[in-house]
Amino acid sequence: MYSFPKIRIAANDQLSLRRIVVTKKLAGQLFLQDNEELIVRTGKRSHSFLVNIQTDSNNDAKVLYMHPASLHRLCLKSNSEYGYSSSAKEIRLGPMVGIMIEILGGPSKPYNGQTGFAKQLLNRGQEIGEICYVFSPHTIDWQNQVVIGYTYGKNGWTKRSYPFPDVVYPRERSYSYSRIILSLRKRFDELGVKFINPTMAGKWLTYQIISHHPRLAEHLPDTRLLTNFTIVDSMINKYQAVYLKPIIGSKGNNIIRVRRNGRKGNYQYQYQKNQKSFRGTAHSLSQLQRALRVVMGRRAYLAQQPIDLLSFQGHITDVRAIVQKDHTGRWDITGMGCRMGAQGSITSNIATGGRGSKLSTVLERHFQKREQRDQIEHDLSFIALESARVLEKSIGMAGEMGIDLGIDTSGKAWFIEANLRPARQIFNLIGEQQMRQQSIINPLLYSRYLAGFSEKEYD
Repeated sequence: MYSFPKIRIAANDQLSLRRIVVTKKLAGQLFLQDNEELIVRTGKRSHSFLVNIQTDSNNDAKVLYMHPASLHRLCLKSNSEYGYSSSAKEIRLGPMVGIMIEILGGPSKPYNGQTGFAKQLLNRGQEIGEICYVFSPHTIDWQNQVVIGYTYGKNGWTKRSYPFPDVVYPRERSYSYSRIILSLRKRFDELGVKFINPTMAGKWLTYQIISHHPRLAEHLPDTRLLTNFTIVDSMINKYQAVYLKPIIGSKGNNIIRVRRNGRKGNYQYQYQKNQKSFRGTAHSLSQLQRALRVVMGRRAYLAQQPIDLLSFQGHITDVRAIVQKDHTGRWDITGMGCRMGAQGSITSNIATGGRGSKLSTVLERHFQKREQRDQIEHDLSFIALESARVLEKSIGMAGEMGIDLGIDTSGKAWFIEANLRPARQIFNLIGEQQMRQQSIINPLLYSRYLAGFSEKEYD
């Protein structure tokens, strides 16, 4: 359990809107004098108060009293504890974290599949003294610098107006792609609002960045930008098959595998769209291109060498590593697990009906020697951590990544891709609830780091 310095906020309706009362203990820690001015800040909203020190308080409590209207304006709840960071004549509470997700569902599940995740973030944030709310990128009032946000409690979802936060945790579906999101980020940045993650890098940019790192490059499959379909033929001639992947995409959608029986045989293709699998045959390269137009559309694609991935219980299998920072600002691996694709699937994505298994279980099934299993785990950890560090240097400061890795039948580890909005479902599937809970609180801990709150913990 994390124990950061906190103060308790309490209501006192006998106070004026300009007065606050602090206990002796708190006044001493903040170096406050009676009747001097103190600025109290939550997110990007602040209010100036005159301080009275509670002279009859003999306990060690750190309590700050203010009028209920002042509490409401600063989005504080009476008899609640908040983290704090102080400087000369100012105290910041929280930090305040805005979790950005579009409202896509009904009253019971407003954030669709992320509704439960949002509730857990709100609960964990409260535990460590943060002020957290969920907001949509479409409910921002730039003129008044407020957003319409939601919290969750005994009576369900509660709506209210909030000031701009210290930190935004971006979890929106249109993550980084739309002009609205890019403009929003720019305006928030100008106001000093931090983001846990930068805009997403597409698969091609990710490949280019990783390929310039000598020790990581050897773990990359041969990957080319699909500028014309002769590249498909070239890679099939070299590898007997090729994967075509949209540069911008997720959940295994619109990924295509193409094979050919011999140099003059027919092209056999399979792809996934809207979590369904489709198969077909083309007699020529031009016919293949026409047949795949329905799935490829106008999207930019990569052509990638297929990896002879391990299979487990008859399912294609890869590894998802969640790599995150906490309040120290340093990268670490929160957990890893194997994803097993649905029967007959060309990917291991869980969203298309896949399952999960512990990494140790899969490795023990395929590799008898302990030394080889240890080396594979070491290689996976190195690739996951180092790729996060290398990507961050190019795309901007980041707080979490889902790194997808592969293990081929010889035991070689491969980098597949990086995701800046990773799901945590793998931990549920492999029964690792502690890993899942750590993966939920880490972005909130990292928010403390971004907001400039002390990383020091107190027992």
